[in-house]
Amino acid sequence: MPNAKRSLAAAIALASLTSVSAIAEESAFSQVIAFGDSLTDVGNYDVFTNGGDANDIAINILSQNLGLSSLAASCAGMQSSLCLPSIDPALMTDPAELEADVSLQVLSGTSNAGSVWAVGGHKAADVLMNIIGTESYMTYLQANGLDADVNRHNLLSAFMPKAGTDGSPIYPDQQLAGLLKQKLTEAGTYAAMAKAAFAQGDLAAAAGYQQQAEDAKVEADQALQELGTFGNPHPLGKGYLETRISADTNALYWVNGGGNDLLTGFKKVSSGDMTMEEATAEIGVASAMMATAASALSGAGANYILVSNVPDISKTPAIYAGVYEKVNAELTQAVAAGQMTQEQADAALPAAIDEVLIEASKASEAFNASLLAQAKDIDGVLMVDQAGLLKVALNNAGQLGLSAEFDQSQFCYDGSGGECIEHPVYGISQDTADASKLIFNDTVHPTQVGQQVLADYYTAIVNAAQVAGQLPDIGAQAARTHINTLDENLVGVRYSQAQTAVFAGSVFGDIDYDNSFAADMSGDSNANLIGMTYALRNNLELGFAVSRSDIDVDNARSDIESTSTNYSLFGRFHHDVFFVEGSMTLTDVDFDQANRALTLGNSFASELEGDTTGENTTLSLTVGANLFSESSYQLGPFIGVTRATMEVDGYTEKAIEGFTYTDTQSNEYDPLGMNYGDQERDYNTLRFGAFANKSWNTVNAYAQIWYEDTNGTDEDTLEVGVKSMAGNMNAMPSYSSVDQGLFDDGMGLIAGIRWQAADSLALSANVTSRPAAEQASVNVTYRF
Repeated sequence: MPNAKRSLAAAIALASLTSVSAIAEESAFSQVIAFGDSLTDVGNYDVFTNGGDANDIAINILSQNLGLSSLAASCAGMQSSLCLPSIDPALMTDPAELEADVSLQVLSGTSNAGSVWAVGGHKAADVLMNIIGTESYMTYLQANGLDADVNRHNLLSAFMPKAGTDGSPIYPDQQLAGLLKQKLTEAGTYAAMAKAAFAQGDLAAAAGYQQQAEDAKVEADQALQELGTFGNPHPLGKGYLETRISADTNALYWVNGGGNDLLTGFKKVSSGDMTMEEATAEIGVASAMMATAASALSGAGANYILVSNVPDISKTPAIYAGVYEKVNAELTQAVAAGQMTQEQADAALPAAIDEVLIEASKASEAFNASLLAQAKDIDGVLMVDQAGLLKVALNNAGQLGLSAEFDQSQFCYDGSGGECIEHPVYGISQDTADASKLIFNDTVHPTQVGQQVLADYYTAIVNAAQVAGQLPDIGAQAARTHINTLDENLVGVRYSQAQTAVFAGSVFGDIDYDNSFAADMSGDSNANLIGMTYALRNNLELGFAVSRSDIDVDNARSDIESTSTNYSLFGRFHHDVFFVEGSMTLTDVDFDQANRALTLGNSFASELEGDTTGENTTLSLTVGANLFSESSYQLGPFIGVTRATMEVDGYTEKAIEGFTYTDTQSNEYDPLGMNYGDQERDYNTLRFGAFANKSWNTVNAYAQIWYEDTNGTDEDTLEVGVKSMAGNMNAMPSYSSVDQGLFDDGMGLIAGIRWQAADSLALSANVTSRPAAEQASVNVTYRF
């Protein structure tokens, strides 16, 4: 394939600075932008699940769960995979026309590029290069004393374009690329022939085929070295940060990688091509590259970066099949050599396999520990325990709707490639084939069921902050209920003589308000109140009140129960036509139940239980004037201001029984529960309206109507972290109630009637309506 001209149209360069954004009105994020390997690929190379549909990939399901559109691959705008142009043979004789056709394809591909840069087979080095670009990647290697080792890269990177110095794409040498493909095909063919000959007992033929496979592999390696592996899945061959001025501050970024580094290293150690020390060093390099990739996004302005660790490769059909074959062959040779009986070999097989698998598991844990240590403190990074989820899923297959009759890590759905053991009942070639009973589609990739479980897990982590973000509103509402009741009592005796008395009452209400991020919240709000007043002068009264209130609310994501104790000092004063009323309230809130709903796939639903405490401080002041001089009737305007600050303590969710896992050192971890940081939210309300009061002997009717406007912390973030990812927390979008919920501007009303049943005894009934809640109360007052 000839290189495109070094300088394409300026329009291409302009298009490279744009990106596709999928924006949903109710989503906390502008779009999902993803980098990684086959677990994230939505079509740059292929779709790795039994459905073969990009919509079945976990990262795509996550995007839709967040209210965003389906995702597309970064090469989706091109006519062929890996961001390569489609060449019309009819144009090969006309270089100018071919160049123009390629330029148009690149322009179209750049304009229509998707936001998923993942490619099946990618290693950590590829992920880093796809983010920062080839030139910056080379600078990184030099700064860290690393060479440009093609073995650290995905073979497919050799076929992708790279950016030229003028910004136009440079394509790989056609002859070298063709030779590489040819020799890789030959190596695979001869290796398969060697395996078949060995199985038939023709050792001489097997050795010959094996030698031919190795020779072809050497030639392929030579071609790869000449090509280099420095292309990117972008029509112009650029890295993500080279295509824009800065990162999207409102996007949710996803970064995964390192699994292929581990798989390659394990196979090389098993074959003797690499020492364990060399493999350990490469694990360190790969984890450092993944952390650097996340750091580059953070440095460019990304605020929300999900970084996944690597699933334990020892828990995959790929490793199990390879280990089984190798160990079984060794034991078979030992039997043939007379070193043990067949019975002894059969008995030794499971333990021998486990011994090798433990080493693979330790390698996975080493990579993940290194990645966590390097990435946990990067601004914007929230670590995701994909390794822990896999272990939990394997241990609870039945609860996830999968078969629990066997070890899921040993079998796959599609074993046609010969690299994993197809399940004898549910495998693709069986009459009873059923992928929904299996976690793994092939060697390492999940089935659609597994993808859904992953997507639900990712979604739960992203949305966790939004569940906890509802707690301050609940505490603030408890204080509002109490203060509303005080206001009802004050309105009922406005302009009347100060009293020394005790009073008690009960409140019944409900709350129902919206939040842009979380599901609508509704529930009951009930309270009991007792207090006393003291008349300092005929027109000056001070009082103290305490109430105990319960608020129980739930929605699709949460189930919250709280108990609040409210303490108030309050007073009222009137002189001539004017009045002043004020209160200071302290509220202690016990969130006895702050449970978060969790679903994993279509079969498992549970709750993660949590509890915490909070404190609310509210200052309220109301002033007004009576415009009528008649003693039995008052009517006039008023204005009121309220300032409230609600604080909620951080907390940690309890683990779901049976849904934890242990590492090779027997340490127990919870990959599902979350840690939450402290929260603080301010509510400032201005009210202005009119009041009216009419007396008839022992009966007093009163009302107050107003318009209220509330501002303050109507958008917020909350630091959260996965429990098993110790030391990592990041601020995630938790709350948005601009012009809704407790920040909903609108009309309010108090209406009530008071009956002086005796000289010392009065009864009253009231209703209060505000934009987010309604309540009714009954009170009894005894005057000394």
